[in-house]
Amino acid sequence: LPIDAMVFENGAGVMLKDGTKIKTTRLASDKNLAEERKILQDLFETLKKEIPHLKLATDQPYRLYDYAIDFIEEPPPLSATEIEKVLKVLNNAQGITAKISSIHINYWYGQHTKVTACEYLLNQEGKKRAISKENVLYSGDSPNDEPLFEFFPHSLGVANIKLFWDKLKHRPKYLTQNEGGKGFQEFAEELLTLNNFS
Repeated sequence: LPIDAMVFENGAGVMLKDGTKIKTTRLASDKNLAEERKILQDLFETLKKEIPHLKLATDQPYRLYDYAIDFIEEPPPLSATEIEKVLKVLNNAQGITAKISSIHINYWYGQHTKVTACEYLLNQEGKKRAISKENVLYSGDSPNDEPLFEFFPHSLGVANIKLFWDKLKHRPKYLTQNEGGKGFQEFAEELLTLNNFS
């Protein structure tokens, strides 16, 4: 894909294309990573005692900084009550940030977010390419995109964001008619023809 940069693990770092290579920059501190990962694991074990069928995302072994609890990607799904219970425990845990996506509940230790990572990209790469947040159109699909719906003046949600609409304090400025990938395709086609995003 023609991607120049990628934010990973809710702002823990960024990957930048550098010619034919990929340069990884960690923005979260590694200083106490082992201890922090133990805290995240302990939280998961505590939650699992309350919800025995709780499971981590299948890509968890490849994550360094955050934990991802799967609530709908693979069966069995968590109920709305179980999701609320998980979020309540995580939001009350000291030093933990928790965000719900369209398929996972992500939680991590520290203050990094997608916003801090985007600020880094704009400060580093934006200056080189004359990119500011005012000429970025951000697209998202779930509550963990809310900080960027607020951060970027131009934001778009694919239709499935409507499932979380009442829980969003900061909403996207535009909505697509379609969900998921089809919603993003709709957005791309509209953007390319400059019909509705001027």
